[in-house]
Parts: sequence; structure tokens; C-alpha cells
Amino acid sequence: MGSQVHNFEEYVGRLREGVGREKADGVVKSAVFVIGAGSNDLIMNYYLTPLRRVSFSVDEYHGFLLQKMESFVQRLYTLGARKFTISGLPPLGCVPIQMTINTVTALMKTGSFTRLLGPRVCIDQQNADSVSYNSRLQALINRMESSLEGTRFAYVDIYNPVMHMIKNPGAYGFTHTSIGCCGSGMIEMGPACNGGSCADTSKYLFWDSVHPSQATYRALSDQLMQSLLSQLTN
Repeated sequence: MGSQVHNFEEYVGRLREGVGREKADGVVKSAVFVIGAGSNDLIMNYYLTPLRRVSFSVDEYHGFLLQKMESFVQRLYTLGARKFTISGLPPLGCVPIQMTINTVTALMKTGSFTRLLGPRVCIDQQNADSVSYNSRLQALINRMESSLEGTRFAYVDIYNPVMHMIKNPGAYGFTHTSIGCCGSGMIEMGPACNGGSCADTSKYLFWDSVHPSQATYRALSDQLMQSLLSQLTN
């Protein structure tokens, strides 16, 4: 994220050279900055590997991430940013790779294949962690909007819309919500998904074992865009 701010700072400099400081600063001031962070930090660095669990409780790690978020926004503010949308965490316990790891872990502990062959279920504690983080993020957003003069913020609720999709898949045309489209849908992600995919991606909530499908992003956009824009412009 630090590199992103550095790149943006260079862009602002080039923009000022190209169109003049006043016009360039107006462009930046009117722009909407879309920020999403935290999911990979928790999935990769906290749940899947013990890198952060050695030093932080989950509440402490939330605080660490939110401190980084606040610093990131303040740096953008210094460069002229005034309108921000910041998304919360999705239900991380329902991400396919998390369900897979949870199932394998249970198998290793019990030696029983019953859980492995049974239905894939969300991890309640990780979902509760997401809810806790999102509550603290919203409080941080309110504080930043009060302390950073001239700013407008919009919190993007990802958790509840995704949970609604999981509980009501038919309303969105989904038939698969616990596995991804590519590969087995249970463990592959990113470049590991290059070997092929399902026939109809629109039936899947997730593209791979971590990332939502295009159909999911479209549904989220349809729900959120109008309300977010009104929060930033009214």
C-alpha cells in the first residue's frame, strides 16, 4: 500500500505539470478513492499461517490493520484526496479455502472421514471476527470524517450482501456457494486456476477458492453503487 501512495504521489506531480496545479488539485479533490484491505492479511497471514498469531491476538491484529488503514488515508488526504469509499471484510469463514482447511484440520484431529465427506460449512468464529473488524472500521471511518476537514466517507458493507447470497443463492442465479468455479474449487487460486474452469461461471459465487466471481461483483455493484454515490455527493 505504501508503494501505491508513492505511485499516486508521482501521478499528482505529473498531472500538475500537465494541466497546472489548480486544475490538477481540483481533479484529485473531486475523485473518489476506493479502498479495500484486510482480507488477505487475515486469511494468509493470520488464519493460514502463524506469522501474525505469534505476536497478536485477533483483536490486536484488527487494531494493527486499522492503524495502517488510518495512516494510508491520512497520506492520501495530504495529497489532496477528499472522497473515500472503504469496504469492510466479507464473511471470511465462508471463503472456500477456509472451509477446506477447516475440514482437513478436523480430519487430522479426529481421523474420521465423515467431516471430509460431509457438507461444507462456514467457520462461525472467523465470520464473527469479520463482524468485529467491520464494526471497528466503521467507528474509525466516523472519526476520520470528523477529524479530516472537508472529507466525505462511505462505508461499503460487503459482509451482509455476501451472506445474503450464500443463504439465498437462487435469488442471484447461483447453484454453488461453497466452492469456486475453477479447478476443484476448494484450494486453487490465482495462477493455479489456469488449467480450466466450470462451464457456467455465473452459477458460482466464487471464481476460485478465495475471490468472488464476476457475477458476484456485478450483483454487489448493482446493490451498492447508487447508495455509495449518494453518500459522497449529497
